[in-house]
Amino acid sequence: MKVLFAARSFNAMAGGVERMAIAIMNEMVERGHEVSLLTWDYEGAKTFYPLNNKVNWLKINLGDPHGKASWQARIKRAYKIRKMMRIVSPDLILAFQHGIFFALRIYTAGMAIPFIAAVRNATSMFEFVSVGKYKNLIFQSYRLADRVTVQLPGYVKDYPRYLQNKIDVIPNRVEQVRSDLLFMSSANPKKTLLAVGRLSFQKNFSLLIDCFSSLSKEFPEWNLVIAGNGEEVDLLKDLISNSELEDRVTLLGTVVDMERLYLEADLFCMPSLWEGFPNALAEALSYGIPSIGFEEAAGVSDLIINKYNGLLATGNQNKDSLCSALRESMGDLALREQMSKNAVESVKKYEPNIIFNQWEALFYDIAQK
Repeated sequence: MKVLFAARSFNAMAGGVERMAIAIMNEMVERGHEVSLLTWDYEGAKTFYPLNNKVNWLKINLGDPHGKASWQARIKRAYKIRKMMRIVSPDLILAFQHGIFFALRIYTAGMAIPFIAAVRNATSMFEFVSVGKYKNLIFQSYRLADRVTVQLPGYVKDYPRYLQNKIDVIPNRVEQVRSDLLFMSSANPKKTLLAVGRLSFQKNFSLLIDCFSSLSKEFPEWNLVIAGNGEEVDLLKDLISNSELEDRVTLLGTVVDMERLYLEADLFCMPSLWEGFPNALAEALSYGIPSIGFEEAAGVSDLIINKYNGLLATGNQNKDSLCSALRESMGDLALREQMSKNAVESVKKYEPNIIFNQWEALFYDIAQK
């Protein structure tokens, strides 16, 4: 089968979408499929995560991959893409995120190529971002997709009824950690509260730092470590400095060896306003790290089961509630140990082969119609 994956940009991108998409592409190549990747990237683009060299990467190289293209660039893209489609002749196109899905659907009009629109966020994101005013138009555009994928079952009900019958639920895959690495006891009296993600408004790390500042004197043995990069890095550095926490809070930037961080962490916190399928949270749970997040944060509350594998704070930006959940877990070793064991069990249903089989079954189902 010939499968074309499409996304805005993969150049040096270290996000969850890129990591997950590359994992699917690499697996489909291993299963004998012909896989292509189409992005707006320049010719010299390189992926952050290893991409199988058998994947045919089509780089459009017309206009800024991250900016709004001019009408002239869009017309040129349309001609170039239609020419590429005739050469590649894909059995289906899987487009990640709405922008490139809609553009490719228009550019390939009349070519009879089935489309999957892969949505990577909960619809609750529309409450926080400016594009939310176009929510109904975005929903209407998904009528042009043959299928729409979302990442968790609870998201289906948030779509209009006219879309629900074409929605498939496929979570992200979660690597299962070797049992000999789990629950390793440590004599280190220092404890680590870990957070991972892009340093952005969505991830809400400023609230976490503010909360940790309030708890720092009560728990002098705990340090906060945040892995990731993004547009709020300077804001967070200033917050750390103003709170005089330079020796207690560390911003690591982008980290390649995440396993070391997970193995050394005692507690994980994801204070996000919303998510799609929170990869970092799922990975933390797979390493047996009890986790904290907000009950109203879509995606987060789907993975954290309160008092089972972590604690859910009420509200979505409530500092007192988040501090209370952190205080309870940071101060209770027995609770953390019990939630740690449950955490590993809670993500076994996302074992990679199970998820890859779901994608492959969907590809066959669409291509054969």
